[in-house]
Amino acid sequence: MKYPENEETFEMKADICMSIITSEWMDIHRELDVVDLHDKAIYEELQQSYPKIYAEYSSKRGFANLYRLRNITAKDDESLGRDSYEMETFELQEYVFSCLARNRKSKKIEQYFISQEYDLEKCTAKNIVPIIIRFLFTFKDEKRGIIPVALTDDRLDNYRLEPEK
Repeated sequence: MKYPENEETFEMKADICMSIITSEWMDIHRELDVVDLHDKAIYEELQQSYPKIYAEYSSKRGFANLYRLRNITAKDDESLGRDSYEMETFELQEYVFSCLARNRKSKKIEQYFISQEYDLEKCTAKNIVPIIIRFLFTFKDEKRGIIPVALTDDRLDNYRLEPEK
């Protein structure tokens, strides 16, 4: 896996995160509010209640949100007819940056991970409109680890990957 060629600024990543979290699909299926990374109180909350997340954002030069290589657990598409716990899984690695959101019900901060951009035109027939997507992941639990949630196109409209609850 290659590190992204063009790393976005902290502000651009915050905008991408906000666009995804506030999208209609995420609003309906995840019930999240954007975490404002420009609010210093958020960093105090992260430091006190979410030290692992805080450590990821902290650097010697202040706060950063760099791409990090993460292990992702995905389900085999050929197994879609079976119970999700019986599906075969496979592991992959992906460079992602963090995206924080607050669950409206629990009021807890949830960490999502956003991939670099992928150009699907390279995977399809020539002469079509470029389709630029990103993948969205979240930490499920200790057993499942980080899993895919959705993908977004270049307009940042979300498309579901996981089954609805």
